[in-house]
Amino acid sequence: MHSSNPLNRRAFTLAAGAFGMGLAGVGRAAAFPQQRVAMIVPFSAGTAVDVVARFLAAKLAQQWNQPVFVENRVGGDGVIGTKAVKAAPEDGHTILYTGPPFLFAPDINTAAGYDPLKDFKPVARVTAPVYMLAATMNAPYNTFQEFVAAARRSGARLDVGTVGMHSTATVSGMAKAAGAEINIVNYKTTAQLISDGIAGHVPLVLSALGSLAQLTRDGKLKALATSGPKRSVVTPEVPTAMEGGATGFSVVSWNGAFVRTGTPDATVAAIAGAIRKATSEPDFLAFCKVQGLEPAFEDGKIWAQELLSEKTSLSELLRQSGAWGNK
Repeated sequence: MHSSNPLNRRAFTLAAGAFGMGLAGVGRAAAFPQQRVAMIVPFSAGTAVDVVARFLAAKLAQQWNQPVFVENRVGGDGVIGTKAVKAAPEDGHTILYTGPPFLFAPDINTAAGYDPLKDFKPVARVTAPVYMLAATMNAPYNTFQEFVAAARRSGARLDVGTVGMHSTATVSGMAKAAGAEINIVNYKTTAQLISDGIAGHVPLVLSALGSLAQLTRDGKLKALATSGPKRSVVTPEVPTAMEGGATGFSVVSWNGAFVRTGTPDATVAAIAGAIRKATSEPDFLAFCKVQGLEPAFEDGKIWAQELLSEKTSLSELLRQSGAWGNK
C-alpha cells in the first residue's frame, strides 16, 4: 500500500534533491582545474626549462579554459621555487616545472627543506634536452678538438661559464673525459651567462642546447659540441663531445612536472593527460625541433622508477666531476 501523505512525498522530494546536489558537488570537486593554475619554474627566464614551461602553459590553458601562468622563482639551484610549491595546497593548482637539480639540491644544501622523492609526485616528463658547449666568436678555436688542444697548453686553463650544479658537473665531466683542464665560472642566470659569452667576457659557455642553438645559427656564438650520445637532429652539423675525444662521455638532461605529495591521484592523472595531449600535437613537435629538444613524454608513474636510479647516477656525476666535493 502506497502512502498518499503529501508531507511524505515532500520529504522524499527534498531528500532526493539534496542527494542530487550532493552528487553534483562530488562532480565539481573531481573536476580540474577549478581556478587558475600556477606553473612555478625555479630557474630564470630563457632557460630550456622555462621556454618549454611557457609553451606548455599556453597549451594547457587552451585545454582547461583557465589561465595557466608561469612564475620564475630563482635561487638556490632551484630550491626557492621548489619550496614555494611545497608550501602550496595539495590540489594540483600549483605545478612545479623543473629539471635535474630538483633531485640533488637537498643533498648539497642541507637547508633546502624538501625531499624530492617523498614530498612530490612526478606528473610527467616532457622533454630530454642535451647541453651545448659554445665559444665566443673571437675565440681562437672553432672545434671541440681545438678547444681541448688549447686547454692542454701550459698555463692555458680556459674559463667556461655555467649556471647551476648540473651544468657545472656536465662540463667538468666533459673536459675530464677529453683530458682538458678548465676553470669553471659560475653565473647566477642563463641570461647573464649568454650575454657575457656573446660579449667575449668569458671564452666558453655551456648551457642547454635550446638556449644556445639559435645564437649559434645567428653567428653570435660558435658551437663546439653537444653532450648527448648522438648528434642533435636540430644541429646535426655539431659533433658530440664523445666524437671530439671525450671518450665515454654522455649526458642527457630532462624537464618535467611535479605536484605535492597528497594531491589526489585523479588530479595528477588529469594534469598528466593534458600534458600528454599537448606534447603529442604537431606544433609541440615542431617547437622541440627548433629548440633542440627531444620530445620525451613519460607518465609520472613510470618516470618515478627512473628518477630513483637517476638520483644515484646524478650524485655520482657530481662527485666524479669535482663539482660536489666528496659529500
